[in-house]
Amino acid sequence: KSYFLEQDEANYTDLYLALADGYSDPGAAMIAYNSGQPEIALALLKKAKEYMFTTQFWDEQGKTQSNRLVGAQGCTKHLNLEMIVGSQEQAQETAQQCLNWFEENANSLSTRVVIDGYSDLIRAFQITGLDNEITPLITKQKTQLDRLEKPQDKVTMLLEYLGYLIETDHVDIAYSWALEAINLVRSNISAYDADKLDDTLKHLYNSLLSPEEVGRHYFTRDSFITSLSKYQSNSEQYADIYANLNNQLLTLVSFSKDFVLTQTNKVIQENMEGFVSLFTLLNATDLTAELIEHDVNGEADKLALYALQASLIANRDDFPGQHIASVDTDHDGKPNFFLSTATQQYIEESGLITDDDADNDGILDENDPTPLGE
Repeated sequence: KSYFLEQDEANYTDLYLALADGYSDPGAAMIAYNSGQPEIALALLKKAKEYMFTTQFWDEQGKTQSNRLVGAQGCTKHLNLEMIVGSQEQAQETAQQCLNWFEENANSLSTRVVIDGYSDLIRAFQITGLDNEITPLITKQKTQLDRLEKPQDKVTMLLEYLGYLIETDHVDIAYSWALEAINLVRSNISAYDADKLDDTLKHLYNSLLSPEEVGRHYFTRDSFITSLSKYQSNSEQYADIYANLNNQLLTLVSFSKDFVLTQTNKVIQENMEGFVSLFTLLNATDLTAELIEHDVNGEADKLALYALQASLIANRDDFPGQHIASVDTDHDGKPNFFLSTATQQYIEESGLITDDDADNDGILDENDPTPLGE
């Protein structure tokens, strides 16, 4: 303590790291734990956080990101160590202290960093088993989101944590955020750069319906639909949410396409590939063909766009969170069929059932001469 704090420039961060766990070398607590002395390790971690939860430590971390304060390099890392050493009770105490410390000092941070901080804290509470106390944190995070002035910034932030909200069993909140993001883009479409509008819509698609991960750094999360498939596929809401979200996004993409088609040929061409991809992924076959055949496209352009469409269809996976199904032609959340590798046990555990009306035209497939649509 004297070495770190009684110098000309006291260093609370280095003292903390020496007691707990360093960035590259183990601290005293983890050395004790690895030596088979968990009780001493917990005592050292408890002592270390006395120096963490101080104004001095806060100021030493800088104020441009939450990660070093309450995230993966801050107190979320600390409570992870306490969980590893074997004390959920001490880790839960740390999570509560972390929240109090953050809120006492949050007025020195930008709105964006505060939003990220609440996401870090939600993660901390989940890690320690404080699931019942997560909803108030989400409410506080949304209050901060509503302070953002630019619609584009708000859309980005609304989309960033959807998968994580679903993972923590907050499906209704995630769904409302998704719809709010879609509506914000539509109501503020003129504020977006027209020649890059397809990029905005792709970001929406990736955050909502893509199998790719979204998020940043330590809090990278699955997209909305992947999380829904992984964590909520047995929910009674699954099929309705899946279908409604797809329809909402298709409506927005169609509206945006009409807007782009009023722009110059150059702008239309710059957005063409993006819109063809989106309509294909959203299973809007007629709209895709109509766009490819637009007068702005030459014959070579059309061939390339049809090739793009074929490639996307061939590699499509409507159930990225599952390994038992991949095709859902009408996007109602029910697979057309189960893969041959799917065991009965996996099928039952998934909560999924096969679709008996694959084109959603109200006629059962067994009685439908065109079960996959015209």
